[in-house]
Amino acid sequence: MENIFLRLKKGYLDYRFQKSGGQAVYYIKINGSVSGFFALLRMVVDYCCYADENGMIPYIKYDRDILYAEKGFFLGTDNPFEYYFEQPIAFLPPVSVRNLNLVGNRFLHAERVELEYNRKPLSYLAEETYIERMSEIYGKYIRFNDRTSAYMEKNIRMALKGKRTLGVHIRGTDFYKEFHNHPVPVTVDEYLDAIKEEIGKHHYEQVFVATDDARCLKELRDKIQVPLVYYRNTMRAVSNKSVAFERNRRKNNNYLLGIEVLKDAHTLAACDGFVGCLSQIDIFVQVIKRSRGQKFHSLNIINKGILMNNRQCWEPAK
Repeated sequence: MENIFLRLKKGYLDYRFQKSGGQAVYYIKINGSVSGFFALLRMVVDYCCYADENGMIPYIKYDRDILYAEKGFFLGTDNPFEYYFEQPIAFLPPVSVRNLNLVGNRFLHAERVELEYNRKPLSYLAEETYIERMSEIYGKYIRFNDRTSAYMEKNIRMALKGKRTLGVHIRGTDFYKEFHNHPVPVTVDEYLDAIKEEIGKHHYEQVFVATDDARCLKELRDKIQVPLVYYRNTMRAVSNKSVAFERNRRKNNNYLLGIEVLKDAHTLAACDGFVGCLSQIDIFVQVIKRSRGQKFHSLNIINKGILMNNRQCWEPAK
């Protein structure tokens, strides 16, 4: 029964798409066979910003080669973006009916947005102006579908339980390979020092940890004195290989990898304080928080700089 409703919904979206000629529809096609979830979403938000500033309605299509795509028709769609999110065209005000006016995205458009608001192209170093502008765009155009919304609300409520919580994001695994143009990795001891300082200053009742690295999580469990909260059913790696490239036979693994990192980011954004590093996730945690008109009580982004070593980013196939 659920699939019938999803197909009907897709038909409605197609109808809206075809009848949106009062404004140009900006068709955003996203590919990237080695890009992480929030690297992809960053491109989406950049392109949505370009559409917003040029009076166009975004329509987002993820290519089938992304790491989070399942085979064939899944959750009522063949578009992996729609596994998690509503199309903006579904909830923006309707426009007058004329002939379809379709404009395709170009990488130059995203570069233009990055240079205007972040003063550099696609950097892990995010300026305040970039976070502020992208929070406006995220709040306007990025919205969970009903399935994702219910899942997020339930899990975040159960994880945080209304307690004063310090969120901590540790980016491990392949970050320790120290690729060119990537951040200098932060050690667990450096995170521990920051966590203890934040708890001492702001009296947090518990620490929520999001990490892709099981080794880091184990070390924190052994050394943090306050209660430690984390999602136990989230896939983590035990090596310097990205979680997305680990061999795994669980059903719908690609989709689950996406929903798990999305859940981590939104749970971190729901915390009272945040300790993070330079990563796409940490940029979006701040964007998500700001998109709700909120600010962290305390914010500590550990910045050790960007590597310049010509070591190319590469991972083997699954």
